[in-house]
Amino acid sequence: MTRRVQRVNELLRQEISLVVQRQLKDPRTKSFISIMKVETSPDLANAKVFVSVLGQNKDKIQALEGLISGSRFIRKAIGDVTSLRHVPNLEFKLDDPLEKGARVLQVMDTLKHIEDN
Repeated sequence: MTRRVQRVNELLRQEISLVVQRQLKDPRTKSFISIMKVETSPDLANAKVFVSVLGQNKDKIQALEGLISGSRFIRKAIGDVTSLRHVPNLEFKLDDPLEKGARVLQVMDTLKHIEDN
């Protein structure tokens, strides 16, 4: 990954977070949403935005739907405040590090039980 792509990723992460907190009015996005990371394609045309949502599964799905629905608004808001010539298409994905950690611990426990037997 080039330094430029890294800078764009960080800029997008910060700006998307601000837009979601302050400007997005969709009621589905009222849960606590954290923008975990952004992965932009090398040509800067597309970006995957990994989000973490506090709450139940239902809340996570609703928040994701709200973000997907508001992606055009978010792109425009970012374009208004940054010097990017082209704001990438945004693809939102759920990223729950706590669930991943719990799965890793579960697999490790399983392996320990297999090793003990």
